[in-house]
Amino acid sequence: MRRIGGPELSAAQINQIVPRRTRSELNALRDGPGIAFLAYHLGVMGGTGYLLHLSLGTWWVIPTMLAHGYVIAALFGPFHETAHYSAFKSRWLNESIFWVSGVAIFYMKTLFRIEHMAHHAHTQDLEKDPQRIPVAETFWGYIYYASGIPSLQLKLWRLVYHPFGKISEREKSYISADRIPELRRDARIYLGVYVLVAAVSLYFQTWAAAIYWFVPAVLGEPFQRMIRIAEHTGCELVPNMLRNTRTMLTNAPLRWLNWNMALHVEHHAISSVPFHALPRLHELLAPHLVHVSKGYLGAQRDVVRFTSDGVRTPASAV
Repeated sequence: MRRIGGPELSAAQINQIVPRRTRSELNALRDGPGIAFLAYHLGVMGGTGYLLHLSLGTWWVIPTMLAHGYVIAALFGPFHETAHYSAFKSRWLNESIFWVSGVAIFYMKTLFRIEHMAHHAHTQDLEKDPQRIPVAETFWGYIYYASGIPSLQLKLWRLVYHPFGKISEREKSYISADRIPELRRDARIYLGVYVLVAAVSLYFQTWAAAIYWFVPAVLGEPFQRMIRIAEHTGCELVPNMLRNTRTMLTNAPLRWLNWNMALHVEHHAISSVPFHALPRLHELLAPHLVHVSKGYLGAQRDVVRFTSDGVRTPASAV
Protein backbone atom coordinates (compact mmCIF):
# COMPACT_ATOMS: atom_id res chain seq x y z
CA MET A 1 0.00 0.00 0.00
CA ARG A 2 1.32 3.43 -0.89
CA ARG A 3 1.76 6.14 1.66
CA ILE A 4 -0.73 8.96 1.52
CA GLY A 5 0.37 12.09 -0.32
CA GLY A 6 -0.61 14.64 -2.92
CA PRO A 7 0.86 17.07 -5.46
CA GLU A 8 2.55 19.01 -2.64
CA LEU A 9 5.47 21.23 -3.62
CA SER A 10 6.88 21.09 -7.12
CA ALA A 11 9.99 18.97 -7.68
CA ALA A 12 11.97 22.14 -8.36
CA GLN A 13 10.88 23.72 -5.07
CA ILE A 14 11.68 20.58 -3.10
CA ASN A 15 15.13 20.24 -4.66
CA GLN A 16 15.89 23.87 -3.86
CA ILE A 17 14.76 23.68 -0.23
CA VAL A 18 15.41 20.05 0.74
CA PRO A 19 18.34 18.27 -0.96
CA ARG A 20 17.54 14.83 -2.33
CA ARG A 21 19.87 13.04 0.10
CA THR A 22 18.34 14.85 3.07
CA ARG A 23 14.85 14.04 1.84
CA SER A 24 15.78 10.37 1.64
CA GLU A 25 17.04 10.46 5.23
CA LEU A 26 13.88 12.22 6.42
CA ASN A 27 11.65 9.62 4.74
CA ALA A 28 13.21 6.69 6.63
CA LEU A 29 10.65 4.68 8.62
CA ARG A 30 11.51 3.55 12.16
CA ASP A 31 9.70 1.78 15.01
CA GLY A 32 11.56 3.42 17.90
CA PRO A 33 10.13 6.97 17.74
CA GLY A 34 6.58 5.68 17.34
CA ILE A 35 6.93 3.38 20.34
CA ALA A 36 8.41 6.24 22.39
CA PHE A 37 5.62 8.66 21.43
CA LEU A 38 2.99 6.01 22.11
CA ALA A 39 4.49 5.26 25.54
CA TYR A 40 4.48 9.00 26.32
CA HIS A 41 0.87 9.34 25.18
CA LEU A 42 -0.31 6.36 27.20
CA GLY A 43 1.66 7.58 30.21
CA VAL A 44 -0.04 10.98 30.08
CA MET A 45 -3.39 9.26 29.61
CA GLY A 46 -2.76 7.07 32.63
CA GLY A 47 -1.90 10.16 34.64
CA THR A 48 -5.01 12.11 33.67
CA GLY A 49 -7.11 8.99 34.20
CA TYR A 50 -5.72 8.60 37.71
CA LEU A 51 -6.41 12.26 38.50
CA LEU A 52 -9.95 11.76 37.20
CA HIS A 53 -10.34 8.77 39.52
CA LEU A 54 -9.15 10.81 42.51
CA SER A 55 -11.54 13.65 41.67
CA LEU A 56 -14.73 11.59 41.44
CA GLY A 57 -17.36 12.99 43.78
CA THR A 58 -15.77 16.45 43.85
CA TRP A 59 -15.92 19.57 41.69
CA TRP A 60 -12.41 18.73 40.49
CA VAL A 61 -14.00 16.09 38.29
CA ILE A 62 -14.80 18.79 35.71
CA PRO A 63 -11.24 19.96 34.92
CA THR A 64 -9.77 16.47 35.28
CA MET A 65 -12.35 14.98 32.92
CA LEU A 66 -11.68 17.74 30.40
CA ALA A 67 -7.93 17.12 30.65
CA HIS A 68 -8.44 13.38 30.25
CA GLY A 69 -10.77 14.04 27.34
CA TYR A 70 -8.15 16.17 25.62
CA VAL A 71 -5.59 13.37 25.89
CA ILE A 72 -8.06 10.80 24.53
CA ALA A 73 -9.05 13.10 21.65
CA ALA A 74 -5.33 13.59 20.94
CA LEU A 75 -5.24 9.91 19.94
CA PHE A 76 -6.09 11.42 16.58
CA GLY A 77 -2.32 11.95 16.39
CA PRO A 78 -1.31 8.27 16.19
CA PHE A 79 -4.50 7.53 14.24
CA HIS A 80 -3.50 10.08 11.60
CA GLU A 81 0.12 8.94 11.45
CA THR A 82 -0.79 5.29 11.09
CA ALA A 83 -3.22 6.28 8.32
CA HIS A 84 -0.13 7.47 6.45
CA TYR A 85 1.62 4.12 7.06
CA SER A 86 4.46 6.13 8.59
CA ALA A 87 4.06 5.89 12.38
CA PHE A 88 5.97 2.61 12.54
CA LYS A 89 8.19 0.65 10.20
CA SER A 90 6.50 -2.62 11.22
CA ARG A 91 3.25 -2.90 9.27
CA TRP A 92 1.51 -5.05 11.91
CA LEU A 93 2.26 -2.48 14.60
CA ASN A 94 1.15 0.38 12.38
CA GLU A 95 -2.17 -1.29 11.54
CA SER A 96 -2.82 -2.44 15.11
CA ILE A 97 -2.47 1.09 16.50
CA PHE A 98 -4.53 2.40 13.58
CA TRP A 99 -7.41 0.11 14.57
CA VAL A 100 -7.23 0.73 18.32
CA SER A 101 -6.86 4.52 18.12
CA GLY A 102 -9.67 4.73 15.56
CA VAL A 103 -12.04 2.80 17.81
CA ALA A 104 -11.06 5.01 20.76
CA ILE A 105 -11.99 8.25 18.95
CA PHE A 106 -14.94 6.84 16.94
CA TYR A 107 -13.23 7.39 13.57
CA MET A 108 -13.43 4.51 11.08
CA LYS A 109 -10.05 3.72 9.61
CA THR A 110 -10.64 2.90 5.93
CA LEU A 111 -12.98 5.86 5.55
CA PHE A 112 -10.37 8.17 7.03
CA ARG A 113 -7.61 6.86 4.77
CA ILE A 114 -9.70 7.47 1.66
CA GLU A 115 -10.90 10.85 2.88
CA HIS A 116 -7.43 11.93 3.98
CA MET A 117 -5.82 10.89 0.69
CA ALA A 118 -8.30 13.16 -1.09
CA HIS A 119 -7.48 15.93 1.39
CA HIS A 120 -3.76 15.71 0.61
CA ALA A 121 -4.36 15.50 -3.12
CA HIS A 122 -6.72 18.51 -3.17
CA THR A 123 -5.83 20.60 -0.10
CA GLN A 124 -8.01 23.73 0.13
CA ASP A 125 -9.76 22.92 -3.16
CA LEU A 126 -13.27 24.33 -2.83
CA GLU A 127 -14.88 21.30 -4.48
CA LYS A 128 -12.52 18.36 -3.98
CA ASP A 129 -11.10 18.64 -0.45
CA PRO A 130 -13.42 16.55 1.79
CA GLN A 131 -11.71 17.70 5.00
CA ARG A 132 -11.93 21.41 4.28
CA ILE A 133 -14.06 23.22 6.90
CA PRO A 134 -15.86 26.10 5.15
CA VAL A 135 -18.41 26.45 7.98
CA ALA A 136 -15.61 27.70 10.25
CA GLU A 137 -14.92 30.70 7.99
CA THR A 138 -17.55 32.78 9.79
CA PHE A 139 -17.39 33.56 13.50
CA TRP A 140 -20.56 31.75 14.51
CA GLY A 141 -19.74 28.91 12.15
CA TYR A 142 -16.36 28.66 13.87
CA ILE A 143 -18.06 28.49 17.29
CA TYR A 144 -20.51 25.85 16.06
CA TYR A 145 -17.85 23.61 14.51
CA ALA A 146 -15.48 24.07 17.46
CA SER A 147 -18.24 22.83 19.77
CA GLY A 148 -17.71 19.36 18.35
CA ILE A 149 -21.41 18.94 17.59
CA PRO A 150 -21.10 18.60 13.77
CA SER A 151 -18.26 16.06 13.95
CA LEU A 152 -19.97 13.99 16.64
CA GLN A 153 -23.20 13.99 14.61
CA LEU A 154 -21.27 12.87 11.52
CA LYS A 155 -19.51 10.07 13.41
CA LEU A 156 -22.86 8.86 14.77
CA TRP A 157 -24.47 9.01 11.31
CA ARG A 158 -21.66 6.93 9.85
CA LEU A 159 -21.88 4.42 12.69
CA VAL A 160 -25.60 3.99 12.00
CA TYR A 161 -25.56 3.88 8.19
CA HIS A 162 -22.15 2.58 7.11
CA PRO A 163 -22.80 -0.93 8.52
CA PHE A 164 -25.50 -1.17 5.83
CA GLY A 165 -23.20 0.15 3.09
CA LYS A 166 -24.99 3.49 2.85
CA ILE A 167 -22.79 6.55 2.30
CA SER A 168 -23.74 10.21 1.93
CA GLU A 169 -23.83 12.13 -1.34
CA ARG A 170 -20.77 14.06 -0.21
CA GLU A 171 -18.91 10.81 0.48
CA LYS A 172 -19.80 9.51 -2.98
CA SER A 173 -17.68 12.31 -4.47
CA TYR A 174 -14.46 10.74 -3.17
CA ILE A 175 -15.34 7.11 -2.28
CA SER A 176 -15.55 4.66 -5.17
CA ALA A 177 -18.22 1.96 -5.13
CA ASP A 178 -15.65 -0.84 -4.87
CA ARG A 179 -14.52 0.47 -1.44
CA ILE A 180 -17.99 0.34 0.12
CA PRO A 181 -17.74 -3.34 1.24
CA GLU A 182 -14.57 -2.43 3.13
CA LEU A 183 -16.28 0.55 4.76
CA ARG A 184 -19.21 -1.67 5.69
CA ARG A 185 -16.88 -4.23 7.28
CA ASP A 186 -15.08 -1.56 9.31
CA ALA A 187 -18.34 -0.05 10.53
CA ARG A 188 -19.68 -3.43 11.62
CA ILE A 189 -16.50 -4.21 13.54
CA TYR A 190 -16.54 -0.81 15.26
CA LEU A 191 -20.22 -1.17 16.11
CA GLY A 192 -19.57 -4.66 17.42
CA VAL A 193 -16.81 -3.37 19.71
CA TYR A 194 -19.06 -0.64 21.10
CA VAL A 195 -21.94 -3.06 21.67
CA LEU A 196 -19.57 -5.48 23.40
CA VAL A 197 -18.25 -2.74 25.70
CA ALA A 198 -21.82 -1.73 26.55
CA ALA A 199 -22.85 -5.35 27.18
CA VAL A 200 -19.86 -6.03 29.44
CA SER A 201 -20.55 -2.81 31.34
CA LEU A 202 -24.17 -3.82 31.87
CA TYR A 203 -23.23 -7.35 32.91
CA PHE A 204 -20.74 -6.17 35.52
CA GLN A 205 -22.87 -3.11 36.38
CA THR A 206 -19.93 -0.74 35.95
CA TRP A 207 -19.68 2.82 34.68
CA ALA A 208 -15.92 2.59 34.11
CA ALA A 209 -16.07 2.71 30.30
CA ALA A 210 -18.37 5.73 30.40
CA ILE A 211 -16.35 7.59 33.04
CA TYR A 212 -12.85 6.93 31.73
CA TRP A 213 -13.49 6.72 28.00
CA PHE A 214 -16.83 7.62 26.43
CA VAL A 215 -17.76 10.82 28.28
CA PRO A 216 -14.20 12.25 28.26
CA ALA A 217 -13.84 11.42 24.56
CA VAL A 218 -17.03 13.35 23.79
CA LEU A 219 -15.92 16.28 25.97
CA GLY A 220 -12.50 16.24 24.31
CA GLU A 221 -13.90 16.46 20.78
CA PRO A 222 -14.00 20.31 20.73
CA PHE A 223 -10.25 20.44 21.40
CA GLN A 224 -9.53 18.37 18.31
CA ARG A 225 -12.03 20.33 16.23
CA MET A 226 -10.24 23.58 17.09
CA ILE A 227 -6.91 22.04 16.09
CA ARG A 228 -8.38 20.80 12.80
CA ILE A 229 -9.81 24.26 12.12
CA ALA A 230 -6.44 25.88 12.74
CA GLU A 231 -4.56 23.73 10.23
CA HIS A 232 -5.99 25.35 7.09
CA THR A 233 -8.82 27.79 7.86
CA GLY A 234 -7.88 31.31 6.79
CA CYS A 235 -5.01 30.12 4.60
CA GLU A 236 -4.96 30.66 0.84
CA LEU A 237 -7.10 28.61 -1.54
CA VAL A 238 -4.12 27.62 -3.69
CA PRO A 239 -2.26 24.33 -4.34
CA ASN A 240 1.02 25.60 -2.84
CA MET A 241 1.41 23.83 0.51
CA LEU A 242 3.54 26.65 1.90
CA ARG A 243 0.55 28.98 1.56
CA ASN A 244 -2.55 26.83 2.11
CA THR A 245 -1.55 25.36 5.49
CA ARG A 246 -0.63 26.72 8.93
CA THR A 247 2.15 25.64 11.30
CA MET A 248 1.72 26.17 15.05
CA LEU A 249 4.82 26.67 17.20
CA THR A 250 3.93 25.17 20.56
CA ASN A 251 5.78 23.67 23.52
CA ALA A 252 7.34 20.23 23.13
CA PRO A 253 5.12 18.24 25.56
CA LEU A 254 1.97 19.46 23.81
CA ARG A 255 3.49 18.96 20.36
CA TRP A 256 4.50 15.41 21.28
CA LEU A 257 1.00 14.65 22.51
CA ASN A 258 -0.29 15.58 19.05
CA TRP A 259 2.51 13.64 17.35
CA ASN A 260 4.17 16.75 15.86
CA MET A 261 1.11 17.62 13.78
CA ALA A 262 1.44 21.23 14.95
CA LEU A 263 4.17 21.33 12.28
CA HIS A 264 1.43 21.04 9.71
CA VAL A 265 2.92 22.91 6.78
CA GLU A 266 5.89 20.58 7.05
CA HIS A 267 3.60 17.54 7.03
CA HIS A 268 1.75 18.73 3.93
CA ALA A 269 4.84 19.94 2.12
CA ILE A 270 6.37 16.45 2.03
CA SER A 271 3.76 14.12 3.50
CA SER A 272 5.97 11.04 3.11
CA VAL A 273 8.15 12.34 5.96
CA PRO A 274 7.25 10.52 9.22
CA PHE A 275 6.05 12.56 12.18
CA HIS A 276 9.30 12.13 14.13
CA ALA A 277 11.33 13.80 11.34
CA LEU A 278 9.08 16.86 11.02
CA PRO A 279 11.10 19.03 13.46
CA ARG A 280 14.15 18.56 11.24
CA LEU A 281 12.11 19.36 8.13
CA HIS A 282 10.81 22.45 9.93
CA GLU A 283 14.38 23.75 10.26
CA LEU A 284 14.69 23.62 6.47
CA LEU A 285 11.27 25.06 5.65
CA ALA A 286 11.04 27.71 8.39
CA PRO A 287 12.30 30.61 6.21
CA HIS A 288 9.65 29.80 3.60
CA LEU A 289 6.59 29.50 5.88
CA VAL A 290 3.75 31.97 5.37
CA HIS A 291 1.17 31.02 8.00
CA VAL A 292 2.78 30.52 11.41
CA SER A 293 0.91 30.88 14.71
CA LYS A 294 2.26 31.05 18.25
CA GLY A 295 0.77 27.89 19.70
CA TYR A 296 -2.72 26.47 19.40
CA LEU A 297 -4.30 29.46 21.15
CA GLY A 298 -2.50 31.82 18.80
CA ALA A 299 -3.86 29.83 15.88
CA GLN A 300 -7.40 30.27 17.21
CA ARG A 301 -6.84 34.03 17.41
CA ASP A 302 -5.60 34.02 13.81
CA VAL A 303 -8.65 32.07 12.65
CA VAL A 304 -11.05 34.37 14.53
CA ARG A 305 -9.29 37.37 12.99
CA PHE A 306 -9.82 35.83 9.57
CA THR A 307 -13.55 35.35 10.27
CA SER A 308 -13.67 39.10 10.87
CA ASP A 309 -11.51 40.57 8.09
CA GLY A 310 -11.45 37.73 5.53
CA VAL A 311 -7.75 38.33 4.79
CA ARG A 312 -6.02 35.06 3.94
CA THR A 313 -2.45 36.30 3.39
CA PRO A 314 -0.51 37.85 6.31
CA ALA A 315 0.71 41.36 5.52
CA SER A 316 4.31 40.22 6.01
CA ALA A 317 3.91 37.68 3.20
CA VAL A 318 2.26 39.92 0.62
